[in-house]
Amino acid sequence: MMMEDRLYFVVDDNTRKIYEAVGMQAFSYATKKGRIQVRRYFEVPEEVIDSPEQLEHWAKEAISIAGKTKKSKSDTVESTQDIVPVDLYSILK
Repeated sequence: MMMEDRLYFVVDDNTRKIYEAVGMQAFSYATKKGRIQVRRYFEVPEEVIDSPEQLEHWAKEAISIAGKTKKSKSDTVESTQDIVPVDLYSILK
C-alpha cells in the first residue's frame, strides 16, 4: 500500500517484530476521535527500498502473508485480466 510517498507492507505477528526492531511504524490515520493505528501494515524501511534484492524479498514475504489471510467472497477478484504486474523498485525510484 502506498500512502503519502510511503510504502507499507502487510505483516503478521512474526514479521511485525522485524519492522518494529528497525524502528518502523504501523500505518495510521487521523479521525475526529483521534489517531487510528492499523498494525496489519508497516512502513518499509528506506534501506530495503534502496536495495532491489531486499525489496523483492520483503515484498514476496508480504505477498505470502497477504495470501494466507482468509478473505470473504466479496473481497476476492472475479477475474485477473485487469491485474497488471508492477516492478516496485522502478516505481519507487
